[in-house]
Formats: sequence, structure tokens, C-alpha cells
Amino acid sequence: MLASGMPIHPDFKRATNKVLEEYCRKKTSATGGRIEVKFSWRGASVTLAERKPWVLEPSGWIEIAVAQFRYSSPDAEWTLYWADRNSRWHPYDDLSSAPDLGTLLAEVDEDPTGIFWG
Repeated sequence: MLASGMPIHPDFKRATNKVLEEYCRKKTSATGGRIEVKFSWRGASVTLAERKPWVLEPSGWIEIAVAQFRYSSPDAEWTLYWADRNSRWHPYDDLSSAPDLGTLLAEVDEDPTGIFWG
């Protein structure tokens, strides 16, 4: 549920999925498939994660949360969050909320602070 109590409209979610699928496809392709970038929904939040071989056991895989995007229906804007070492989410203060998810994805991709991709 959104802050307003209304679920995300299916058309909006479908359009958002297309943007995220393309982003994840490009990021995964750029690694030659060694690292998979994926996303998952929980209510009005989307978490971006990378899945890669575990260094200590290459046959095993680990998944690391990279960023989270939270949609506010009343504001019609997305807000970007980063995870600390304890997997707690914090607002990303270097960029304001935006109506376009692409703006936030570009910030995650550029990662000027090194907080998303390390």
C-alpha cells in the first residue's frame, strides 16, 4: 500500500517494470553475465540488487541490495534510499525526490559517492 492507502495502478507498475528490466539487462550485460542485476517489489518500494558468485565458494551465490526506490502516490515522486552495513535503509541526501525513476537510476549508475556499487 502507498502512503495514501491506494495500491499502485497496474499500468504504472507495468511501465516501471519496463524501465527497470531494461536497466537490469544493460547492467547484467555489461558484466558479461558474471553479475546479475535484478529488482523486486514490496508494496510501493522497488529494491535493486546484484547477485554474484560468492568469493569463498564460487559455486554459491550471494545477493546484495544496491538501492531502493520508494514511490509516494500523493507526491507522484520516487525517493532514493541506500542500505548501510546492517541492511537498514536511509534516504540518499545528495539527490531530491523525482517524478522520473530514470533520474534516480542514473544517480545509482553514476554512483558519485560510492555508496551503491562500492
